[in-house]
Amino acid sequence: ANPSAASRDSRVALSDRLISMVMRVLLGTIRPLTGICFEIVYRLFVKRRRVPPLESPLLGMSAVALADAIRRREVTSEAVVRASIDRMRLVHPIINAVVWERYEAALQDARRVDAMLDSDPDNPEWSREAKPFLGVPATVKEAFGLVGGTQSVGLWLRTSIRSERDAVCVERMKSAGCIPLCLTNVSELCMWWESHNRVNGITGNPYDSRRIAGGSSGGEGANVGAGCAPVGLGSDIGGSIRMPAFFNGVFGHKATAYMIPNAGQYPDAIAEGRYFMLSGPIVSHAEDLLPMPRIRECIRQAAEHLRADLGLPVQKVQLRKLRLSPHLWSSKMKLSGEERFAVQMGGGVKLNCYLELIKWCLLRSHHTLPAIGLGLFEQFGSENLDRRLAAICDQLKAEMEELLGDDGVLLYPAHPTSAPYHHQPLTLLFNFAYTGIFNVLGLPATSIPMGLDHKGMPIGLQAVANMHNDRYTLLLAELLENKFGGWVRP
Repeated sequence: ANPSAASRDSRVALSDRLISMVMRVLLGTIRPLTGICFEIVYRLFVKRRRVPPLESPLLGMSAVALADAIRRREVTSEAVVRASIDRMRLVHPIINAVVWERYEAALQDARRVDAMLDSDPDNPEWSREAKPFLGVPATVKEAFGLVGGTQSVGLWLRTSIRSERDAVCVERMKSAGCIPLCLTNVSELCMWWESHNRVNGITGNPYDSRRIAGGSSGGEGANVGAGCAPVGLGSDIGGSIRMPAFFNGVFGHKATAYMIPNAGQYPDAIAEGRYFMLSGPIVSHAEDLLPMPRIRECIRQAAEHLRADLGLPVQKVQLRKLRLSPHLWSSKMKLSGEERFAVQMGGGVKLNCYLELIKWCLLRSHHTLPAIGLGLFEQFGSENLDRRLAAICDQLKAEMEELLGDDGVLLYPAHPTSAPYHHQPLTLLFNFAYTGIFNVLGLPATSIPMGLDHKGMPIGLQAVANMHNDRYTLLLAELLENKFGGWVRP
């Protein structure tokens, strides 16, 4: 072994620990103060806007129920698609979720569905088993390829790019009968938990436009939460499905690692990142899925329902390694072999993030502060320390697998508070770790709404199961929806 290299790694590790300690102290000190400042500024100077109530009863139905009604000819696909389009046009000035649309093409698709059902209603190709979402409108995160659509992911260098083919998950949506209406907003390069970029702006929450819709699938969460469509397609590498679902009061599911292909989306994971990044649904009803005090209360109520009403064994557990979640996620990402974020920001050439930070301060940058910060952050650290943290992560996974067994489900916060104000996540840097840890563990997790808090904002929890036991978290989502009501229409 090289003594000088070992000594250098030891110094770097000590430096990382000191920086981490200082950051925790600083954030713990300034977070309450910044929280008060955000509260004062937004309450006094920014008007709260909420999307109007649903105009059509069709918009409150699940995708499965809508498809059944279309199949029985109780309603036309065109009527359902038109209701969704009208709703999107109505709420877009409030939430800014849609970045590209194909409304006229979607109406033509709907008319074709209606014509086929009129001419051959008993064809088994239209059955619930073959096309569970027949004629139902859906929305798609802009990270996915949709023929003719943009795929900028909030990056100025990609504004001229148009998709030439559908992503695999989009193809599967269409095969299930969905009719894509639009592409929705994301954070820059899909790596921040607020959907804000220099290309398409910032997405607001349908319950309070001053607050975030989450990220990076925030446009999907806001659209579904606003009642624009019953189902949307998102992707998740650190909570990008579950956090928007939580903040917008709907359901979202991240599947078991490797279960769903990512081909056709950008940025794509090509190395070990495929283990962390999964595509999945954001929906308003659980059947479409196949720790502030109030959040803790949600978990307590859910556990009590499972124990008292369903007779299931419930126990409180402590997993101390979860305290390291931000560091475990970060280390696994650094060791994943994926292209560096600063290289993605530069379109294949490493961006000088120090220079970009200066340009940002002078209002000359095309990048957001969180993206620049991430590009800077990834340059620090020790590979040896990252490997030690990765080993701890593997130990945590073994503990989780033993705890959950063949049929266990863990109830865990998706976020400790309801949606923060715009830009407030900059003072809550590590809150993504409540969801992100289960990406690096490879475990399936479902975000489940549990009503509104005293501010009228959605709150909920996430359910986590062992690998390949997605069915248990999805079943639990339906059980809790039946008990507590699920999505509360804005």
